[in-house]
Amino acid sequence: MRAQLEGFLGKEVIFPDSLLSFNCPEEIKVKEIVDMKCKLVVVIDKIQCIDCQFKKVYSWVPFWEAIKEKGIPTILIIETTEIYGFEEVFKRYNVKFPFFVDLKGSFKKSNRLPGNESLKTFLVFDNKVIIAGEPYNNSKLWKLYENQIDKLVNDETK
Repeated sequence: MRAQLEGFLGKEVIFPDSLLSFNCPEEIKVKEIVDMKCKLVVVIDKIQCIDCQFKKVYSWVPFWEAIKEKGIPTILIIETTEIYGFEEVFKRYNVKFPFFVDLKGSFKKSNRLPGNESLKTFLVFDNKVIIAGEPYNNSKLWKLYENQIDKLVNDETK
C-alpha cells in the first residue's frame, strides 16, 4: 500500500466531462464544484458492494459537513452502469448531497487510481492529490485531513 500511496500523492486529477451529476442544486454549477481549488474526492467503484459502501459513506456525512463549513466540497463519484439500481439505495439513505455517476469508468481510467480501496478517498489541491486514505474510523488520518484543510483555508485567506 505504501508504494501505491507514494505513487498517487502529487498526481494530477482529471475530471472527465462524461461524469453525470445528481442532486446538484440548480444554483450550483457542476463545473464550479470540480474547478474549486480544494476538494475531497471519494470514489466508489463497481467492484464494491453498493449498499455496504453507502453505509460507510453515509457515516462520513458529519466529516463532510465539517469541511463544507470551511468551503471545501466533497465530490462523490460512483462508477456503475446501473443508475436505476441506485434509486433504492438513495431512498434508503435519504441521500441529499451532490454526487456524480461514472457510467464508463472514465474517472478511474483517466486518473489510474490505486487498486487499494482505502486510497479511493483523497484531498485534492490545485488538482493534485495531497492526502489519500479513508479517514473513516481513523482519527489520526482525519486529524491529518483537518489540519491540512485548515492550513489551506488559512493560506487562501492571507
